[in-house]
Amino acid sequence: MKILALSTSGERCGIATYNAALVEALRNDGISVDVHPIDTATTRALSKQEMLHYFDPFLARLATYDALIIQHEYGLFGGRYSSGTAQKVFARTMAAIAASGKPTAIVFHSEPRISTRFLSKKRVYWQRIRHLINSNPQIFAVVHGEEAQKQYIDAGLDQDSLWATRHPLPAIRHIPRIGADGNVTLTIFGFVAKYKGYREAVEALSFLPERFRLLVAGGPHPGNVEDDTFDRLIKAGHPRVEITGWLDEQDIAAVMARTDIVLAPYHPDGPAGSGAVTWGICHGRPVIASKTVTFNGIQEEAQCFAMVPPRDPQALADTILQLAADDAARARMVESGFDYTRKYSWDGMARRLTEKLTA
Repeated sequence: MKILALSTSGERCGIATYNAALVEALRNDGISVDVHPIDTATTRALSKQEMLHYFDPFLARLATYDALIIQHEYGLFGGRYSSGTAQKVFARTMAAIAASGKPTAIVFHSEPRISTRFLSKKRVYWQRIRHLINSNPQIFAVVHGEEAQKQYIDAGLDQDSLWATRHPLPAIRHIPRIGADGNVTLTIFGFVAKYKGYREAVEALSFLPERFRLLVAGGPHPGNVEDDTFDRLIKAGHPRVEITGWLDEQDIAAVMARTDIVLAPYHPDGPAGSGAVTWGICHGRPVIASKTVTFNGIQEEAQCFAMVPPRDPQALADTILQLAADDAARARMVESGFDYTRKYSWDGMARRLTEKLTA
């Protein structure tokens, strides 16, 4: 079986990381996979007309493959333009994919963006996309979690055209805590974006003893130039906040070895899944997460988080103090996280995806 995957590749991008992990798992299972890269530096320099034809070289390769995997996020298909342009480009791409008859998995990483305005072009293009998916049994959408599934059903995708799964996790890599400086290190991991709750985490420090420190383990997302959260954190220069900037994968273990508790105080407008939090879970760190769509489904199944209301620095600080003082609770959360990790591995995701592509 030969699969062609469409994704960013080798970029500082969560989707590139996701696709690389999936491709590695597929190859480990004996599947031949080639990646057709989306170069975001190139797409951000294109005109709308050029963007419309950017994926023609990918479409020209379809005939020699047995199946396709499409990583979808609006910025990948819209370049520097709006989600309306992204819908137009994706609708054109999907029409060619449907005509090819190839079994295709579309991994949607963002919520559906549709318009209720009757004459909206975005609405028209989404109608085309959902019709192409619903009317072709060889095409299906992959989403992460029940809430994302509900969002796409509400947007018009048929239940039979959707596969809702959990965001896969890396293999367990338990790393002992190193250092004995007396500090408690609280880490927010991954690309720095407003929805991850950095403001609340910094404000929570004011309710915590001096020994509690915040580690911002990541840098700005290169495709999200309008979010100035990283720059504002740098300029603030808070004495109890350390900022690493971009981390390569080989740096993650060293950061986790310094970490006592992982924070994920995401806002309600956060994504349906979080790849960043999976690193904390698989490295054996307790996680404090917001009661939002990003984490509610995982918590219902795994009970591996301490949950707090979003946008509430005092509640976050109170939970940090309680968890830091409760060795047994931290150990229970870590073991629950490991159980969840074993259940939703990348290898398992690859096997199930292959089964659906060959059904």
